[in-house]
Amino acid sequence: LNPALRRMTGGGVRPAAQPVDLARLLGLAAMRAASEELALRLAVTEAAEDSVPDGALAGDLPDPGLLFRLDRDGLAGEAPLGLLTLCPDLVAAAVECQTTGAVRPRPAEPRRPTATDAAMAEAVAAATLAQFAALLCHLPDPPEVAGLTVGAPFPDPGAVALALREGAYRRWRLSFRIAEGRTGTLDAIAAR
Repeated sequence: LNPALRRMTGGGVRPAAQPVDLARLLGLAAMRAASEELALRLAVTEAAEDSVPDGALAGDLPDPGLLFRLDRDGLAGEAPLGLLTLCPDLVAAAVECQTTGAVRPRPAEPRRPTATDAAMAEAVAAATLAQFAALLCHLPDPPEVAGLTVGAPFPDPGAVALALREGAYRRWRLSFRIAEGRTGTLDAIAAR
């Protein structure tokens, strides 16, 4: 290259690769899963990643909310590796899509999720993790969260504290617009 072109192109040196925003990838996975499983159009309004220090997890869970354990294929009998939380509005939207074919415009009344709610929301939770794994497999060094699967729901936040291993966790927190005037949240929390 001539010197002018070399300066314009940064001297032939490629810029360092930017770190991948896993929270945004999880948001994309959740939007795809909701669209494919429920014909529900979610819009991610916020995607963030943070650390949850040892012992602080149980106090920061949606209650009421649906709390699925995260396992790795073939290790369902072991202690869970994390959890996937769905707020009451996201659970209600999944149920409404499957029962009435549409999401109501007003927020759901907060209530403890039932076994039926869990069964109806499990497909979209599992599809979210499958979509996330599919996106992660394209990374040169995929993180350990690739390959996690949805397990049984926890009965309440107290059961989470008893089941999860001690230690720090990584959390990806997503906020969604479900419908006009209606929002929801999903958290994926995995051991570091």
